[in-house]
Parts: sequence; structure tokens; C-alpha cells
Amino acid sequence: MGWYERALESVTQGLLGSDARARLGTDARARLELRGRLLNAWAFASCEAGLLELGQQKVALALEAFGAAQFRKGLAMAHNTAGSLEYACEHDEAAAEHYRETYRISLEIGDLPSQRLALTSLSAVYLVLERFDDALEATNQGLELLEHAPDAYAESLFLERLFLIQQGRGRLEQALESLNRSIEIADREGFTVRSLDGRLQKLEFLHEHSGPNGEIAALTSYLRAHLPSVSESLRKSLEPRLAALELDQTLEGNTLVTPL
Repeated sequence: MGWYERALESVTQGLLGSDARARLGTDARARLELRGRLLNAWAFASCEAGLLELGQQKVALALEAFGAAQFRKGLAMAHNTAGSLEYACEHDEAAAEHYRETYRISLEIGDLPSQRLALTSLSAVYLVLERFDDALEATNQGLELLEHAPDAYAESLFLERLFLIQQGRGRLEQALESLNRSIEIADREGFTVRSLDGRLQKLEFLHEHSGPNGEIAALTSYLRAHLPSVSESLRKSLEPRLAALELDQTLEGNTLVTPL
């Protein structure tokens, strides 16, 4: 984090290199914008490192700097970072408020990537809050946005969210169709994490709603075959969920495969 501190000091004291000074000149707004960018990056890095209180302090300063610079794209970015910090703190309503502000600003300035990011975040937090109607609205808005600015990863993610929403509302057939579409896109585009996590979600879904069948066995075998080749962090994330399902099947007297 020391790099951000030194960079901010340089901006504040005018200690930038000659090229940077020439670009910024005496433009106070440009300096404020740069200060906001550094603070927002510091806040985001703090969030990733789990330093949530520090991140909240820095993003508040970033919002001040962007506001003073009248840099609306920066405000949208900083509200999204603030939302992520609140979400990490399990302050879900506060997170939703920041994400809504990101969406409002990005919509006004026509920033499609920021709109997509805000809608992705909103659909997630609304699911946590079990506000399924709001989650569905955000997800559908995201899918509509992709018609104008295609993004395969975002489409796969929104379809997974649609699966979770429809499952939460008891629309099981529609839910499974959405999840299958998400997995198809992930397979086609080579999104390994989304592909494996999608299959594991499908396995959990079938285990809960359909009982033992051939597709459950095939999915379990597929995951067992592919887990050894993924990163350790992903394997540690997926392995306990798969092992729990295998144990349930064993207790039911229907062992599918022998765990590795």
C-alpha cells in the first residue's frame, strides 16, 4: 500500500515527473481526478486484501475528489468500489445503494461497461437480500444491454443469475434451462471456472430436485476428471461441495464414483 501513499504525496506536492506535470499543468480538476483515481485504486486493493476499514476510508476520499473534479465516470467507479466494500462487510442494503448510484451515473453518461458492471453487482446483492423481483429486473436489464454491447462472460454470468432467481421462485424447468445456456457459453468460450462451477451448481440442483440418475453420475465423473487440472484455489473452492454431494449419495446407498 506504500506505493499509493507515495503517489498521492507526489500529486499533492507537485513532485510528479516532468511529463506528468506537463500533462496536468496547473489544472486543479486534472489533479483532483488523478487523486481520485489513486484513492479509488487504493480502496479497491484494500478490499481485495481484506482491509475493509482502510478501503472505506480511501473510497470516501475518492468520492470527494471525483465530486470536486466533477468527473462523473470517476464517481461511478468509486460508487462501485464503495458497494464492493459494503458487500464485503455484509452491509447489503448499503452496497445496493452504491451500485444503484453507479448504474444511474453510468446510464446518464452512456458508459456501457460501467452499466454492465453495476447491473452484475445489483443482481448479486438483490439475490442475497432475496429481492427476486429486483434481481430479475437487474438481470434482464443486463441481458438487454448485452444486445448492444456483447460480452460472452457477462452473458454467462447473467444467465447463471437468472438460474438462481428462477430457482428461488420455484420455476425449476426455466432455471435449469438458463443454467444450461450459461454452461454452454462457458464451454464455448473456454471459461473454465464458470464451466466447472456451473456444472457443480447443476449437480447440486439435480441432487436436490430429481434424485439419483444417469446425468448426476456423468456430472460427478466430469468434475472428478477435471478438478485435478485447475488451480489449487479453485479446487479448494469446489472440492468440498462435490465431496458433500458424493457423501450424500453414498449414505443413500447409491455411490456414484470413488473419490480420488
